[in-house]
Amino acid sequence: MSDVAFPDDLPADEMGDYLRLYLDETGDQLDGLVQTLLALEADPSSARQLNEAFRLIHSIKGSSALLGLDRITTLTHHLESHFERLRSGRRTLDAETMNVVLRCIDFLRACNDHLRRGEPLGTAGDLLDQVKGLEQSTQPVPAPLAPRPAPGNVASSHPVELPAHGSSLPRWQIEVHFQPGLPLAEMRAELILTRLAAIGTVLGSNPPAELLADTSNLSCIEIELDTAADRPALQAALSVDGVERVVLGISGTASHPDAPPMRNGGGDADALLAEPVAAAAAVQAGDTTGPMITETVRVDVDRLDVLLNLTGELVVSRARFVQLLGVLAPMFRKTGLAGRSAQIADALRGILHALESATEVDTRSVSRSLAEQLHRLDDQGSEWDDCRRTFAELVATVDQLTRVSQSLQHGVLGTRMVPVGPLLNRFKRSVRDVAQELGKRVQLEIVGEKTELDKRMIDELGDPLNHLIRNAIDHGIEPGDVRIRRGKPEVATIRLSASHRGNSVFITVADDGDGIDLARVRQIAVTRGLITPEAAGVLGEAETIELIWQPGFSTAAKVSDISGRGVGMDIVRTKIRTLNGTVEVNSVGGIGTTFTIRLPLTLTITRCMLFRLPQAVFAAPIENVREIVRLADHQVVAANGRKVFDVRGEFMPLVGIDDLFAWPGAPGGTGAGDNVVILQAGAQSVGLRVDTPLGGQDLVVKPLDEHYTHIQGLGGASILGDGSVCLLLDVATCIGIALSPPGRRNAADADVALVTP
Repeated sequence: MSDVAFPDDLPADEMGDYLRLYLDETGDQLDGLVQTLLALEADPSSARQLNEAFRLIHSIKGSSALLGLDRITTLTHHLESHFERLRSGRRTLDAETMNVVLRCIDFLRACNDHLRRGEPLGTAGDLLDQVKGLEQSTQPVPAPLAPRPAPGNVASSHPVELPAHGSSLPRWQIEVHFQPGLPLAEMRAELILTRLAAIGTVLGSNPPAELLADTSNLSCIEIELDTAADRPALQAALSVDGVERVVLGISGTASHPDAPPMRNGGGDADALLAEPVAAAAAVQAGDTTGPMITETVRVDVDRLDVLLNLTGELVVSRARFVQLLGVLAPMFRKTGLAGRSAQIADALRGILHALESATEVDTRSVSRSLAEQLHRLDDQGSEWDDCRRTFAELVATVDQLTRVSQSLQHGVLGTRMVPVGPLLNRFKRSVRDVAQELGKRVQLEIVGEKTELDKRMIDELGDPLNHLIRNAIDHGIEPGDVRIRRGKPEVATIRLSASHRGNSVFITVADDGDGIDLARVRQIAVTRGLITPEAAGVLGEAETIELIWQPGFSTAAKVSDISGRGVGMDIVRTKIRTLNGTVEVNSVGGIGTTFTIRLPLTLTITRCMLFRLPQAVFAAPIENVREIVRLADHQVVAANGRKVFDVRGEFMPLVGIDDLFAWPGAPGGTGAGDNVVILQAGAQSVGLRVDTPLGGQDLVVKPLDEHYTHIQGLGGASILGDGSVCLLLDVATCIGIALSPPGRRNAADADVALVTP
């Protein structure tokens, strides 16, 4: 891992923990910085936003310095210095600065990706020069002072005598002494010079400002300053963590040593910088890579409290089970109820045999024997009553365990659920960049930021949503003059929303642009040979829109960096399908286009409908099951080489499992029963003939790729309560196979047989 210096004796797992914490924190800070910059673009003089941007950059610098990430620290230090000038009013944020800072954020995100994968860091290169150029264009370099005496000869209580300059302002002589061995002391000195320049004129320093970057083991800097600021203002400017003491004096007056107002951590990220970082050899770019960093997710403490309480209830239930087991176990031993019942039965058979074989019967003796056995039966009856009561308690305990386990299941799933807000807010940057590049004015509206989704899904949604947003700006939204002629606002709107409905999350990307040009879509489809001219003439609106999902399809007039290469829409659908989701399109000419993505709440546990077939038990996500119907043979007809059936006047394709998968060596047949499960994905539906519906069940789904191979049409597998394997259908893909020409069916290969029971 390049550019990282840890103490030699720091365990590897602790190194990973620190780096993981850094990646989590800086990821959030970079997201926040983008939002702050976009707010500043609308109001460059906002003091609150400038201070917030400065704070975020300062925090990233402090964290990176602790880990020895010198390239990141250097870049963020120069950014911090420039934002110090911005918030002091010496410079207003302009487009050049905004673009450079956004490129810096891209670089820092790329650094995080490299660190997460254990790869070497690259250098900032020209980007660092651009940031330095911003500083040089706004900040004069202070003139150097007279040569600095050796540290041992510097008076600790008197200012250094400096040449006088004519000025009507008080001239301060300042000594700043840093803690011994303080890392990055030269950067702190540059920060102090920047802060002082904001409240006065820095006449010189020792060492000179331009030499600080090449100075190592800096213990003291001496500064001459003209300023009307008072002593508290100076102390505030010198309040940098790591400063051991300062000496303040005005030319011609006695000097006074002042302790900095904040030492060794005031809750600020500078406290991180105060921690010593051992000089372990830093791995440079191109050296061996380090270990990959495990992905983490932040969990609300309240959710952990709920899990802890549920765990406590599990402990109580376990103790109750142990107690009930102790009561029931003796009853089922060899000498328990069953054994004693056998003894009573043997005794009664003996009495009966004696009565049958004896010529004379001692009625008194037989009566005593029967009375004894009846008494034993009464005792056993009482024990069976106790056993029944214990069993009833066992049933109640199982019910309690079921409730606790279900709550625990939901609680554990909740730990993976995170708000989609950070993901959606990230696209403000994309909208801003693409709109500027295309010369359009676009605003992004975000709704439902608190909607929660599985973190794994959120990680996978970035690219599909980015494709949709870029296409909306490029293809959907008209130029400003066209919008004005049509009576629309010049500023177009893209609405990005998220919401829960039942067991699904819906994410929509809607624009108020021109809509999809259906005529052009048909024309391009004919040109590319996807359909014939005759078929194009009879295509309905839904069928025409469906063509945009074809690989390589594009309506762009020319290829650009944004679109036109035919890459994007098919990737969107493919990615959403891998998440067991669907995507639908609704477009109205002149009004706009809406893409609706439907996703399950989580990828780990899925509510499914199970049904039995000769080959195996199958399942389909419950949201993809429209209904289950019973089918009579007279309802099935043949049309265009495939079977279709009638459901209340609606005709849809009818398939069996053998039409979707190849099953070498498995029993054939498509199911002899009359039950048909109607599967639906988006606007498309097919009927799958099954033997026996088994009802709904929550399944813990595991991907087949991890143990076998990817099988088209299968979304994973699960283990049922009896130990058998259940295969989860990828409904959207299965419908695609079912609707394909008959010769192209059976796309799934023989690997299906590997996962059958």
